[in-house]
Amino acid sequence: RPLPEPAGGPVCTLPGPGCYFPYGPETFLWSPDTGIHAVRNEVFERWKSSVWTLGWPVASEYGYGAARRADFQHGTLMFSPRLGRIMSYEPAVEDMAVVIGDSQAGRDTWVGKGLASLGYTPLVLGAWGTGYTRGNGTVGNYPDALEAEQWLLPWGKPGLLVVQGGGNDAYGPDNAEIRRNAVRLIGELKRTYPQTRIVLVGVIGDGKGRRAEIDDLLARIAAEQGLDFLSPKDWWQRHGLGSKLEDGVHFGETGHDAAAPVFARELNAVLGRGE
Repeated sequence: RPLPEPAGGPVCTLPGPGCYFPYGPETFLWSPDTGIHAVRNEVFERWKSSVWTLGWPVASEYGYGAARRADFQHGTLMFSPRLGRIMSYEPAVEDMAVVIGDSQAGRDTWVGKGLASLGYTPLVLGAWGTGYTRGNGTVGNYPDALEAEQWLLPWGKPGLLVVQGGGNDAYGPDNAEIRRNAVRLIGELKRTYPQTRIVLVGVIGDGKGRRAEIDDLLARIAAEQGLDFLSPKDWWQRHGLGSKLEDGVHFGETGHDAAAPVFARELNAVLGRGE
């Protein structure tokens, strides 16, 4: 089709053999292995930071349902016009539990293992040291990281969405700031996944102090927003898990193995699925 005048000459300074050519709202990418293909500039900007992971495009961007899809050598990026956001592509997203969380929520933690035992494939987003109001210096807090696309939500309809956290929020911010960011995050998640069930998981602890206060705050927010809530605020004491902490806050492998079935059982109850 007719193209606008190029915004500049080819740039060939990216990692690996290849060049890109800016053309108005699109960028053309060329490599000797894959040829030349066009993607929108939003996809190109995301791709630039992931070139080693994704590789070079194997086709030009094309329509895929209500979205636009760009296929690369080692992965796919989606652009949702409705959301105005880049998203990841997961072939079996309907079987996944998408988790936004902190260091408690990795794939090999009590959250990830508990979800796997219920038949979900956990897709863990977020990062250690983060929360509703806390970033770790590289990844922002939950709503900021989502909006900045520091991690990508998957395109489609996940089987479940779990938002875990609040422990890192115990160090500094007040309840008003936590509430503001939690509501902001929930609003964006509802807009993204209007048909997916969302469960907020509070702050694991001994039922005392600031961690328990934040758990109670999140329970109130979940009720106000019409979401399910699971409270682990006294699990260290109630289920004898405190003795399995390695640093006063985090479990080792045996602790995660002990806490995972507790989480699975209580999440089953929240979801109304029985044993």
